[in-house]
Amino acid sequence: MRTVAPYIQKGGILTVPPVLFESQSPDELRLALVHGPLALSQFRVLTSRTLSGGLRADCHIIGTSHAILFSCDDQPLWEVFACQEVNEEPPLFKLADAVPVTTTLSSAVHKFNLWTVTTGKLEDSLNRLRLCPFYLKFVFPPSPDGSGSALTAISGTTDAMGITIHTLHSYPNHGQVVLTCSRFERS
Repeated sequence: MRTVAPYIQKGGILTVPPVLFESQSPDELRLALVHGPLALSQFRVLTSRTLSGGLRADCHIIGTSHAILFSCDDQPLWEVFACQEVNEEPPLFKLADAVPVTTTLSSAVHKFNLWTVTTGKLEDSLNRLRLCPFYLKFVFPPSPDGSGSALTAISGTTDAMGITIHTLHSYPNHGQVVLTCSRFERS
């Protein structure tokens, strides 16, 4: 398990210590869906933001990808798509075995899908996410091999039935961008 870096308090503001380059591969990505509580402290949370509109999504960019807490009527569902294990539970799948996943709760349905594109499609994909009013992004330190900086971005929208979250995870040293779409709506 990874060690979570402590936060630094400066003038009453909590900040994350500097992030160092860490080589990760999209092949390490795995999906875990956790019903109930999950200790966010097991991740290095880099930035967070909440989207609500009837339902709620607490979105976190973590050092190994993303963690999102979807909530409906006191039913929490964590979607963790990351290059690390979660609670020592087996993942639903790794990137190479990815399939669309639908999870039904008593009052909501969660759907997850993903696809990959080459880094040549990064700007077009990122521009689509930037158009959403709900948007957050974290740019990681550049790779020592000169291939550029990895980044993770999350955007979201709400409608009368639920929440849609899109994420982007770039791996310039592998020439890949992984895109996900999650839909959480009342059943």
